[in-house]
Amino acid sequence: MIAVSQLFQLLFPSHITLLTSTCRELGLIDKGGNLHLNCTAINLFSYLFDCVNYSYEFGELSNSQKQAIITLIEKKGKDKRLIKNWRPISLINVDAKIISKLLAKRLEKVLPNLIHPNQNAFVKGRSIFDAIRTIDDIVDYTKRNSWSGILISIDFEKKPLIH
Repeated sequence: MIAVSQLFQLLFPSHITLLTSTCRELGLIDKGGNLHLNCTAINLFSYLFDCVNYSYEFGELSNSQKQAIITLIEKKGKDKRLIKNWRPISLINVDAKIISKLLAKRLEKVLPNLIHPNQNAFVKGRSIFDAIRTIDDIVDYTKRNSWSGILISIDFEKKPLIH
């Protein structure tokens, strides 16, 4: 095994901190600080680093990174004749997925401080079930205080298409 700092000092002397944190986020560095890569992985990592630099320098992803193929996948055990039993999936460029994952991992550390506490879903440490609990608490509170009110529940699956 090779120490991360030794490998990156040789290959990318001016980018050691970024590369080390990226490899750690991808799970390529063990607790002892050793990097687990072979020559092919090093070449791929070098290519990925060039892609990230391109995106940073030009302020956008390359053309191939912005392309996707959208296809449908059936839900197992469901009637294939009904469109609701299919789900879309986007097949995108692998380096774009890795860049996206790296950004997401870095953002998840600060998002809870930026997003209002009422936003319950899709933030690490929060759950959609918190919203359900809040609704239940409000209903209970209004009953105890004999307040009248209206609760509206919207099912987005049944939302009409707007043309």
